[in-house]
Amino acid sequence: RELKRPGPSYMVDTLASLRAEAGTEPLCLIVGLDAFQGLNRWHRWRELFDLAHILVMRRPGSAAALAEALSAELPGRFTADAGALRRKPCGLIYFAEVTQLDISATRIRGAIAAGGSARYLTPDPVLRLIRGLDLYRAS
Repeated sequence: RELKRPGPSYMVDTLASLRAEAGTEPLCLIVGLDAFQGLNRWHRWRELFDLAHILVMRRPGSAAALAEALSAELPGRFTADAGALRRKPCGLIYFAEVTQLDISATRIRGAIAAGGSARYLTPDPVLRLIRGLDLYRAS
């Protein structure tokens, strides 16, 4: 969907096209805590809540430090009830604790941009794709 779209690809556009297809079916945008903390820097980020729920994957022991602009948009959106995501089409935020390795997309991109290795941080086929497309290298 994003590869076929001309010009820059923004999550808000992707979700809008999915929402047009899904009607009132619930949609969830799944992001890591690091991406969620920077959500206020995304293109037209306030519109995301009108298109999907935000499901934030949080590693054990991690804490959310949110920008003021993002914090101001959040009251009334948090739910501790995962089932609530099925009862509304969009607009809620749910934090899911995950027991996984302490690996993030931000860390992977940073390692590659710095000329380091992301081996063991992501599957080998993904690394081959990243290398083949020369992604995340510092310019």
